[in-house]
Amino acid sequence: MAQPDRNSNPDSDRPSQSIEQNIHLDRNEGRLNASSSGDRSNVIQGDGSQINHIGQQTIHYVMHPPVAEKRERLPRFWSDRRFVLFFWGCAIVGMLGTVETVFQPFKSYQQRMAFQNCAKVAREENKSLIIIADFAEDARNKNINRDFWLEKKLKDDPGGLKNIYDTEICHFKEVSKPISSEDDAKKIGKKLEVDVVIWGRISASSIEIRITSINASVAYLTKLEIEENILTENNREIFQLITVMTAYSLSENKKHQNQINDAIYLLDNTLKNTQSLIYNLKSEEYRKKLSEVYFYFSLLLELEIYNVFKVKVLNCLMHELECRNIIKALKISIKLNDMFYIAWIKKGYIHEQLNELQEARQCYEFIINAAPNHKVGAACMAKKRIEGSFNNSLHKESADFDVQCDYSM
Repeated sequence: MAQPDRNSNPDSDRPSQSIEQNIHLDRNEGRLNASSSGDRSNVIQGDGSQINHIGQQTIHYVMHPPVAEKRERLPRFWSDRRFVLFFWGCAIVGMLGTVETVFQPFKSYQQRMAFQNCAKVAREENKSLIIIADFAEDARNKNINRDFWLEKKLKDDPGGLKNIYDTEICHFKEVSKPISSEDDAKKIGKKLEVDVVIWGRISASSIEIRITSINASVAYLTKLEIEENILTENNREIFQLITVMTAYSLSENKKHQNQINDAIYLLDNTLKNTQSLIYNLKSEEYRKKLSEVYFYFSLLLELEIYNVFKVKVLNCLMHELECRNIIKALKISIKLNDMFYIAWIKKGYIHEQLNELQEARQCYEFIINAAPNHKVGAACMAKKRIEGSFNNSLHKESADFDVQCDYSM
């Protein structure tokens, strides 16, 4: 008779029975309580480390450590990568200064490229090159704006620098510091290979404009002081005068290079384009400056006679047309400043050369009668002309002029 196997599980041979289970897991304490009801009941109790079997059936159950309930946490913004980048970005900007300082290298690069392109056009087309530099600033003048003066008006105004023939005007921004002296202007002008540098200084009530010729030594018409009370947007005469003075400096450059015809043509065209100045310029100081430009133009016309006809002595009877043009320029010079004695003497001398002795005598007499005591030199020069130093036919009634001159000096 066969013996039952002691190692066999008697339950395995029995049919399955329905079991109702009731399991409760206490997640906070990590304990498991389970029970089953049916033909064979079991009770199980246990914690995270062991399970106690009560009853006749073993149930294998894997226990996990207690799971803490997750609580919603607010994000720590200082741990956010975007915040870190923003923080360090602000710190860098703070160390470098303002935002403008940060972008200054890029802005400076753009300005250098703009200047280089402008200068390239001038060189390719063989034009004269003028640069307008940033003005030094003593104090901000509410009526003065750099862009207004240097770029928009001087460059683009109908009476501005574009009236100068065959010339390119470029704006040059000195990054380190504005030009503050004639020597600085010369150095920068030579470095950049330009012909004229326009620079200056802004003060609380005025602006000083300086014009520096790079290739020639120019002693006159290099400075213009503009007071606040005449600084108006529609005061075109100011810009026309600056244009004429700049053209004078350019013509001096060309004369220095022995380009007399080019110097005359450049200045003549500029004066024609700004001819309204003769009638509209009100300031006595500015009229004197324009008078000097016309006088200088007459000297250029005289120099042309020597240069073209290869003569050493002026003979207006042989070159009458050229001498008539000289007289025209001198008439305008005198009209602008009737106390410009050297212009009167020059005009009288040209009349002598044309054998127009009456007109010559009138010029000399005007000086003798009008010149004040501190201008006795001009009066003596005129008296000397009348007394026949150059033309004996003028030596009439010279004793009537009460001018004491010492010709031995």
